[in-house]
Amino acid sequence: MRLIADDLAKAARDGPSQSGALVNDHASSSSSSSSSPLYLPDDRSIMVPAPSLLFNDAPWLLAGGRVKPSTLRCAHAALTRPACDQLGVSAMSEQVIEQIADGFVPQLLTPASNQGDDVSNSTSNVSKQLLQEPPRLTALLSSPEVAAAVARILDAYGGGGGSARMHMNSSSAAGGGGESSASSLATSLHEVLKSCEVVFVEGLRSKFVRCHCNGTREDVTALPGGDQGSLHFVEAEGTNNAPKHGQKRILVARLALPPSIGPSFVVARAIAHSILPNYVFGMGSQSSGGSSSSSGGSSSTSGSARDGLVAPLAAVLGCGGPNEVSGVLRLLQLEEDARVGEGRRRGMPGERLLDEDRKCVGVVTI
Repeated sequence: MRLIADDLAKAARDGPSQSGALVNDHASSSSSSSSSPLYLPDDRSIMVPAPSLLFNDAPWLLAGGRVKPSTLRCAHAALTRPACDQLGVSAMSEQVIEQIADGFVPQLLTPASNQGDDVSNSTSNVSKQLLQEPPRLTALLSSPEVAAAVARILDAYGGGGGSARMHMNSSSAAGGGGESSASSLATSLHEVLKSCEVVFVEGLRSKFVRCHCNGTREDVTALPGGDQGSLHFVEAEGTNNAPKHGQKRILVARLALPPSIGPSFVVARAIAHSILPNYVFGMGSQSSGGSSSSSGGSSSTSGSARDGLVAPLAAVLGCGGPNEVSGVLRLLQLEEDARVGEGRRRGMPGERLLDEDRKCVGVVTI
């Protein structure tokens, strides 16, 4: 069984035509029986129909006991993501989504809830200083400085920033705009981030739903009544509690955070995995989605790039204000010299020529 899985994975590595040929060969051999699916090995080395398998790019769901193992059948470990893509196996993060549990209403933490005489109140240990964190984080996210910092981090860590700038630049060039691709990306990020509001809640209870390819939905939550393991959840446009049209609320389960994990880190992870659109990571699509989401809801194709954004973004979100962002980037060795950055972007499609380059360009009649 391991050899079968290895052969399939090798075919995907050799190129799409190789693994595609395997699928085409199977299709031609089973043309007389249209109901015969392609069989692949699962994680227990049992051959099962490919549509019933999932590529396990969210191992914390199964390892943490948050979903029913019997409802999620994973592909063999030797089958890589490219192989699964070619063989028609969806990623777990694409089919399993997280939603607020039915009937659960998150309880907001407010200064008033910390002033009562009832010492048994779960918010009694939350200081007023901590309750000032949500407006601080919300103000930071709405600032152009943070949007520019995110663009810089994406560029420095190779998370698709260059591809995103080229994508944004080609769009502006097509529309006749003259804005540089670097500033265009920062402007686009600012439009996304300024719609976010950070809210502290006492806790979160959620459920996990598998969206099958045939359109059916299946509740795969392990615990009846919902799971309480999430530290953040994003209420996007169209949900009942979103306060404004187009606004996204980042709910942070503040009382569930251990001392070693600060709110800035949780918000950074929510931003990276549930809010930033795919094109920011060089994936082409400008749609950021419109459904509620939570941790583990990002496309696995850009999962590593999103993970790489979390730590430096958390440091930026730890600033006292937008005026401190450049200092944090400097300490992270991410502050870019203007001339160096300008030089690296020279020649990118759609970029305006620098004055010194324009002097070297002439039109010759042939």
